[in-house]
Amino acid sequence: KACTAPPGYVVDAATFAKHDNYAYDGCLYEAGGTCPTTGVPKPARAKFCRTTRRVVARFDHFCPWVNNAVGEENYRWFLLFLASHALLLAYGAACAALLLRDVVDAKQLMRATFYLGDAPVAATRGVVVHYLLHTERLLCA
Repeated sequence: KACTAPPGYVVDAATFAKHDNYAYDGCLYEAGGTCPTTGVPKPARAKFCRTTRRVVARFDHFCPWVNNAVGEENYRWFLLFLASHALLLAYGAACAALLLRDVVDAKQLMRATFYLGDAPVAATRGVVVHYLLHTERLLCA
């Protein structure tokens, strides 16, 4: 929905009235301002998006991942998009950690002796992680 929901374009007086929700501070946002590029009136916190070539109410940024401007009307969908990706990333990291833990237990790597050249090295977490990064490339990539 973050990709398809309009961000809150200001194109005429009717959409200006719909998005005129914030007070003008007299510093960054002056009352009665118009966009020099499009000529439409700009409500407070509205900005011109160079990618979509329109004025967006409460413009945050243009996100290339959703290929849409993030503004007043799709901000919650964008936050949901970010939260779902964070959860998916956490789930993937937990699954990879469990798989690597199974490899450590199956090969008894915490009890193994590793060799650096001819010198034996005791198994520490750092040594085992280094070993896993070199041997389990599919899980660690």
